[in-house]
Amino acid sequence: MCVRFASESCRRLLLALTGLQPRHRMRPDRLPLSTDPTALVGSRNLYVACALGVVDFLGEVTGVGSFDVVRRDAVGAQVGAVTVNFMSLEQLLTSKRALARPKDLRVVQELELIRGKRGR
Repeated sequence: MCVRFASESCRRLLLALTGLQPRHRMRPDRLPLSTDPTALVGSRNLYVACALGVVDFLGEVTGVGSFDVVRRDAVGAQVGAVTVNFMSLEQLLTSKRALARPKDLRVVQELELIRGKRGR
């Protein structure tokens, strides 16, 4: 999930994680997240494990850019009663190509097929 690590968005992020026992998943000691939003302001990335699973909060997406750049071309979709913005297919392809790990390059091939089918 791409986020802007500003005061208000950090407050909302922590509010969304309330009751889910969020912990820093990349730390060996897996410390619980602070409940103070100012502790997150200015973060680059935040890797969380919680009662519902894992989620990566990214301040920037490799190959695409910051939250504001990602949001500019995002695609909205209804998820339950909420509209959620997702990276566009083009942004996802750009990011996967920039990462260039074998698993990402395999995904690029699959996404290219999807894009080809959507173009029909």
